[in-house]
Amino acid sequence: MSRIITSSHNADETLSRTAALISERMQVDASSIYIYDVSQNLLILKATHGLNPKVVEEVKMSPSEGLVGLVHETREAVQASKMQDHPRFKHFPQTNESRFSSFLGVPLVEHRKSFGVVVAHTENSRVFVDNEIELLKAIAVQISSLVSKALLLKQLDLAAQAIPPKVSQGKSASIHLSGTPVGAGISLGKAILLHPGTPEEPPRESSNPPEEELQDFHSALEHTINDTIKLVET
Repeated sequence: MSRIITSSHNADETLSRTAALISERMQVDASSIYIYDVSQNLLILKATHGLNPKVVEEVKMSPSEGLVGLVHETREAVQASKMQDHPRFKHFPQTNESRFSSFLGVPLVEHRKSFGVVVAHTENSRVFVDNEIELLKAIAVQISSLVSKALLLKQLDLAAQAIPPKVSQGKSASIHLSGTPVGAGISLGKAILLHPGTPEEPPRESSNPPEEELQDFHSALEHTINDTIKLVET
């Protein structure tokens, strides 16, 4: 699963491909990933495979609403063979979820706190057996770190875009960045502003045979993927 993040172009693609992988592993008709936004106190649809993809980032609910909210509140698996009949069901017509009947949701947990919910749907009304529930729980454990790192990368990317491209030399400048602290207290240190550079263009011709160049390329690519996976998993 870590290879998803190394082969995706951005965090949104990482989450979308993760949702597709969940549907494939669970053999269900749809799957979705909701993330809890602390600042808004809302669960937000971040990725889906099977629902209307145009409503990603638009579908939002309080943790006290819907079956997704129930999963987040209890940090337990919740299922319903006919989700529309469940007292906590909340309908979002723009998602085109009306064609689905069954619901299975499990929390995404990190540092013993729920930061999101993974949902699986089937069109036919059915009860998920214990093995299927445990499978989705296992998938949630595997992707929790992946999803949290994808979200972190997206936050860093947005923060980088918000930084002014140039800072006058010799003059004091102040930049305010917002984030989620990992510990209490105040830390002082030297800030370093990174500017995107332009990669050097390699020579267009080589004296090596094409087969040798291709072998070197695949070897370098494999090393890069392995190194990135090690960074993601630490």
